[in-house]
Amino acid sequence: MKNNQEEFTARVDALATKWDISAVLLMENREGVMLEKAYGYADRKAGRKMTLQDRFCLSAHVNFFLGLCVLHLYEAGKFSLNAKVGEWIPEYKTGAAVTVSQLLRAESGIPDELYQVRIPALQKDPAHAALSNEEKFQREFEEKVKDVSFEEVLRHIEGKELDHIPGQEDDGNTTAISFLAEIIRRASGLLPREYLMQHIFRPLGMEDTRPGNDETVMHQGCMGDDQLVPLPRAEARHCFTTTLSDMNKLARAIAEKRLFSEKTMKLALKCKREFCGLGFCKQGDLYFADEFPSLAGDYLRMYFQFEEGMSWVYLLGEELISRHEENEWRAFSNEVRRAWQYERAYPKKPELKKVTGKNVWDAMEIQIRPEQLSFVPDAKSCIASSLAHRQPVYVLMDHGLPVGIAALTIKPRQKEYHVSFLQVDHRLQGRGYGRILLTHAVRLLKEAGAKKLEIGVNRFNIPAQKLYMSVGFQLDTVYEGFMRLKMEL
Repeated sequence: MKNNQEEFTARVDALATKWDISAVLLMENREGVMLEKAYGYADRKAGRKMTLQDRFCLSAHVNFFLGLCVLHLYEAGKFSLNAKVGEWIPEYKTGAAVTVSQLLRAESGIPDELYQVRIPALQKDPAHAALSNEEKFQREFEEKVKDVSFEEVLRHIEGKELDHIPGQEDDGNTTAISFLAEIIRRASGLLPREYLMQHIFRPLGMEDTRPGNDETVMHQGCMGDDQLVPLPRAEARHCFTTTLSDMNKLARAIAEKRLFSEKTMKLALKCKREFCGLGFCKQGDLYFADEFPSLAGDYLRMYFQFEEGMSWVYLLGEELISRHEENEWRAFSNEVRRAWQYERAYPKKPELKKVTGKNVWDAMEIQIRPEQLSFVPDAKSCIASSLAHRQPVYVLMDHGLPVGIAALTIKPRQKEYHVSFLQVDHRLQGRGYGRILLTHAVRLLKEAGAKKLEIGVNRFNIPAQKLYMSVGFQLDTVYEGFMRLKMEL
């Protein structure tokens, strides 16, 4: 176990260097701290290195923190999670039937007053148009984080119809944030930041978490995909500063399910559209804090694996840059998450699913080593070729990860049945998944009517030969570059 932790830490170090991040990270499970490190700069311009004691400015007006307030009020019997907006904000008639849960799941349909009203108004302002791109980016950040009264929010969306039927689409709506904050205020008499301080943070002993910003906090936003730009200091009523140690206290309370009752946690983690719960989202077998939108300058990432009692917190003083690599968008956050998931993924509940429009992107994530490309095409090519010929493709999923794909040829009239392509993600090879995937493929072909199977394999692809023979294929013919294997069903 110690060696695995050291290997994972080394992998995180390498990714931190690759992405040049400025952040603090802490990963902990029931056995104790697994990883705790600081990377990069607290103030890049001044050359001040990041430390584990540095402070970060966050906003209470994000789905995660508002969700904690809502869940706490729900447990206190203040309102139902299915309470209607009209019950709490009767002056807003258009969205009266929208529920608190729909606000939290970002599926309310209420028009976005920031991006549909305020930012477009800036775009039309000649003074704004005369600014440089960097100055525009900074000015729009100020617009995002400034205090706007709820009355002003209502004026901005007055007369506008809902963007869609509530509960049917995801909208990532900043107006929903304002509505949630107002409902919390009307239900408790407190602004969300003060509610968090009194009912969540202080009871957990988070003494280093304080209202307002801090002069030591420096913000860097990402303009485009990879250009860091200094940002003005956020001073809004929803901002607070905190430390890694304090955020870990919150994370441990959630991971150990001490913050809410079992019933409330089940409701919070019940994910609907796009894997969104009530302040939490799901990715594979990991849950994470829904921090949309970032309204303070610094960034929080918080992951949970409840079966293992694992929590993972990292605070970033600079917005993550992203790049398009190997046909997919990558950033430090998703590369580290994937590294951790693949590190611990061994067969648990593997499930074979037919590739459809809902999971094709999962299937296309499967990677093989460059040297394997001489034996088999990459996943995208396998999928495209099979679907073009109207032949079925299956993806094996486990731990919420795409493990491997099997493309089959099923032509009953020609009595042609065989495995066209089969591959397991190189990060999961050697763990028994290949045999599981191939066994499923053989079963499907037999069920489709196959009496015998043939498969061609590169003569120098020894691991593949061993795999096929392990499920019953036998050597039939050997050619110069490949061999044919057969199986009677």
